[in-house]
Amino acid sequence: MFTFLQYAGMWYEFQRFPDIGEGHLECASYAFRDALNSMIVTKRGTLKAGLFGKTFLRRNITDIGVATIPDRQKPAEFNLVFGERALWVLTDAPHQKANYIIHDTDYKNYSVVFFCTQLDNFNLQNAYILTRVRGVAPPNLAELESKLTAAGVDYLGVWYEYERFPAIFEADLDCTSATYGDAGKAISVRNNGTLRIDLFGRKVILENNTISGMATVPNPDKPAEFIVNFDGVPSTKTPNYIIQETDYKNYSVIFSCIQLEALNLQFAWILTRVRGLAPPNLAQLENKLTAAGVDVTEFFVVDQKGCPGK
Repeated sequence: MFTFLQYAGMWYEFQRFPDIGEGHLECASYAFRDALNSMIVTKRGTLKAGLFGKTFLRRNITDIGVATIPDRQKPAEFNLVFGERALWVLTDAPHQKANYIIHDTDYKNYSVVFFCTQLDNFNLQNAYILTRVRGVAPPNLAELESKLTAAGVDYLGVWYEYERFPAIFEADLDCTSATYGDAGKAISVRNNGTLRIDLFGRKVILENNTISGMATVPNPDKPAEFIVNFDGVPSTKTPNYIIQETDYKNYSVIFSCIQLEALNLQFAWILTRVRGLAPPNLAQLENKLTAAGVDVTEFFVVDQKGCPGK
């Protein structure tokens, strides 16, 4: 049974998923302290910038939040809210949903945390490994990462297209990304892209495109083969999205097949966790695709510069 009094105190981020809410935040920490029927959470971090190979302090960030337990039968599942919304969470705790789940902890060395953010009908899930000592890996880090992989959450989060085959459904789109979230027995999918034109040497946005869908695994023995169906698009019942290879942290190689009557359309992508940054083993990944019969000359590098929200 989870015990908050043992969990209270200072925790430091050791690893996390790419998170738009944290961006380039470094030195992130969380201080938990008891506040009667809730917890006060103080989050701190530092935004840094580099110049001529040196790093200098840019800005220190502090955010105060409130964590409540919606269901006393699940004491490790909290509703955590930062900023102004935290003021009214205390009075509405029984009606809140848990969004901060302590999946595993030994209280002294490590804590594995899931954090879910609801955006309209889309569920964005992040994961963190926290430690009691800043910058010191927990002694069982490999075991914790294996548990995350087994739980199917390592792949969730944001991926950015680095290279892709030409595709009519992505024609002329830049800044393309895919965000995957936990949706119970399925995975929520949200693809974003921007239609831009060059005007007097500058990129001008004509339209921001978003499409949402759901991904399921029809065969548990093939967990990397998904059926992905998008809203407003004719559905399929056969796997059409195959994760050929991934290390979860840097790159993912995707292969997709779309059957249109007698025509079979094939597409491929190389995704990365950092916008516009090539995976360090790009040549190796392309060689593997070539050996598998994929014509990598079809790849082109996606423009990820100057994207909205970057």
